[in-house]
Amino acid sequence: MPIVRLLCCTLCYQRSGTKPRQVHLAHAQEECEELRSDKTNANWRIKELEQKVQDQARQIADMSDLSEQKHAENAALQSDMAELRTELERLQRVTNPVDQILSELKKSEARDEIRSVISEIISGVVEDDREESMS
Repeated sequence: MPIVRLLCCTLCYQRSGTKPRQVHLAHAQEECEELRSDKTNANWRIKELEQKVQDQARQIADMSDLSEQKHAENAALQSDMAELRTELERLQRVTNPVDQILSELKKSEARDEIRSVISEIISGVVEDDREESMS
């Protein structure tokens, strides 16, 4: 025990009649009360932080589930997009009859033949219209 403390206790004893052992016991009890309140505060803070950790873990799990759902949706959309692209490519490769006729018209060797077929078709349609109008 330090000399200063011993002298302090001796003076307290002389003034108040309190024995040094009683003074030490009172100081120890005060320190115990301070430590108990600190422990209570620390335990409360620990519970608060543990609750935050649990909340964050729940949020992380929710985000993980949402991320997995979005990845699945993305994969499905990409699959649909690939199917649509192949369908579009297929449709672009297939030429319709009008495009074939126009491309044939552009060729010089078949131009006369196509013109004669078209004129026959038109003349047939015109004659049919005349016959119907006369009747």
